[in-house]
Amino acid sequence: MSGRVARHPLLRNQMEIALVIIGSLMIAATAIPLVRADAWWIRLFDFPRMQITFVAAAALAVYVLFIRDLGIVEIIFLATLALSLIYQGYMMFPYTPLARKQVEQSVNHTEETIKGDNQGSRPRYYPDGGDESMVARAVEGARVHAFLHRPSAAGEYIRNALVFQA
Repeated sequence: MSGRVARHPLLRNQMEIALVIIGSLMIAATAIPLVRADAWWIRLFDFPRMQITFVAAAALAVYVLFIRDLGIVEIIFLATLALSLIYQGYMMFPYTPLARKQVEQSVNHTEETIKGDNQGSRPRYYPDGGDESMVARAVEGARVHAFLHRPSAAGEYIRNALVFQA
């Protein structure tokens, strides 16, 4: 059942162009995170998977419903768009209720198991008789050092500043 918009040649061409542009953007948004790089503009597309899936599904549905003249290029485009939908669904599946739980449910929900053994029952010890403000100074020192020198040294400052006795 084709609608009135798809019958008019000029509007049909404009709609087809818009659908191809939207679909191509969704294919690109699916393919870009496959690049093994840490650049923010590549990792950015790891997060809006649900939005990419919905927009790609809408473009695919509208294209199939209203565009009737399918050549080999259109079929390849629709197959690629369908593959991007399948891939997005595969990447989202572990975070859905349908996926198997990876962590077992706890059977003992007492306050001690939630609170932990040493939370509040034993004092925390810091080197040289320091207190919790020393932790804040260590974190600030790590930030300054990482900014000025090398980022890998930030962890060293925090590890050296905090010593917990059991």
